Amino acid sequence: MRDRLQQIFDEYTDGQLHLDLKATDPETRLRFMLEVAKLITPKPPTQETEDDQNFNPIIISLGNGTKPD
Repeated sequence: MRDRLQQIFDEYTDGQLHLDLKATDPETRLRFMLEVAKLITPKPPTQETEDDQNFNPIIISLGNGTKPD
């Protein structure tokens, strides 16, 4: 299934995608490109600080056995 979806996407990007992007307004094109960039650009690793390692959450009981949202 993954290979078939990749093939369909490859065929689309080789032809129709360019036409579809040309037919949209600049704002839609930009939004599309930003969303695609999120999918293909790796996220930078998070840096854990000493404060993060020593973080202990405070849990507040509402008296009825539930926790606040």
